[in-house]
Amino acid sequence: MSPDDMMVLWERIDAADEAEPRDKALEPLREELRELIERRPNDPDLLYALGYVGYCHPATQHDPERVAEVVSALKKTIALEPRYALAQLYLGHLAFDRRDFPSAAHWLRSAKEPGSLDAFQDLKASELLLCCQMFTSGLGASVMALDSFARESMAAAAIDAFPMQLVKTVEYLMPCHPSPAAAIQVGERVLSLLADLERVGVFQEQVKAITRFLALQKDATEQG
Repeated sequence: MSPDDMMVLWERIDAADEAEPRDKALEPLREELRELIERRPNDPDLLYALGYVGYCHPATQHDPERVAEVVSALKKTIALEPRYALAQLYLGHLAFDRRDFPSAAHWLRSAKEPGSLDAFQDLKASELLLCCQMFTSGLGASVMALDSFARESMAAAAIDAFPMQLVKTVEYLMPCHPSPAAAIQVGERVLSLLADLERVGVFQEQVKAITRFLALQKDATEQG
């Protein structure tokens, strides 16, 4: 496809990704891309587009065949263009969603080669890498990485940082963490980051849950 045709295709993909219901908007594009790839099986941009559309499709998370199609399309993209960072990024996203944190970390690090992603995508990859570390190594072992991510987020404040996955990860892990002190430390840092980014209002429910947990842990510590 010509660059102009590819631009029009991505405008349609972006519009479908924001439409409601998304599945009905994305499915015709998925079928169209599959037909295009039958005629041009070695076009990395078409393969990446198919992988991206498949990843965004709501049905994919519950359908192993659709997951396999996404993985196949993105890996074929990388086989044709080894430094296709967006394909690596979405393999990282998919692996993270499926709780395969070692695989997710591998693809996210590959995607973060200098200059491969735009500023927003690079920050999102850093956020998911931090979350992978929290799941695999624990909150206590992730404090320094969290501080590093906070500095990176503040340096990139102009790109409208939105650490949704970090907030969800910390909210999920805090209550079951074996070290209350580490959980408190991480929780306080996340609340501070959200305040600095002026995102407290966006994550009201999560902020309430984290604040409530911190208060309970501090009361328990004082009483103990």
